Amino acid sequence: MTLLPVILEKVDKYLKILDQLAKSGEEFSLDDYTTNLTFDIIGAVTMDEDMDAQQLDPGDRGELIQKYK
Repeated sequence: MTLLPVILEKVDKYLKILDQLAKSGEEFSLDDYTTNLTFDIIGAVTMDEDMDAQQLDPGDRGELIQKYK
């Protein structure tokens, strides 16, 4: 089994978020968005767990991410 489809799914979501932010014309920092992508990939690959770290509403993120942040 390859993990590439899972990684691509997480990266696709990341790119969609960045597209929305770029279209807004407002300045933003990549730090949080990239960290959330990293959490989603690590969670999916190592624990087979969707951490939902990339949810824009912090209340919709996984429990581990909410506690970490």
